Amino acid sequence: MSKPFKLSNRQRKELGERGSELQIAIPHPAHDVEPLEYARQSIDVLGRWIHDAEVIELTVQPMFGSVASSDVLPTCFGQILHEDEDGTGLLTYQVVAVVATICQTKKPRHRLRTQWAARWEPLP
Repeated sequence: MSKPFKLSNRQRKELGERGSELQIAIPHPAHDVEPLEYARQSIDVLGRWIHDAEVIELTVQPMFGSVASSDVLPTCFGQILHEDEDGTGLLTYQVVAVVATICQTKKPRHRLRTQWAARWEPLP
């Protein structure tokens, strides 16, 4: 069975070749879900690589203008603002998301900031 949320080639490279731990956000569905099971059923990686998942309100800012990117989710939901980034003076809003911790190894080389899954492909 196909999973609707896909990682970008860059995200896959970080996960596989560089041994990074990814924090991948996907939009929370309209109904209540158990975050870890939802992430394992929804993100297109092996389920055992998803070690944890939690529901988080992310602060995002819209991506105005033309965006030269194939990454659909960041374009739709906005760019995630991290705790060390100043959002003062910017139009920001909250998006409820499930954030999954994904890593192929027990000891990742480094941890990347929270980022959206790159694409969403609706199931037929």
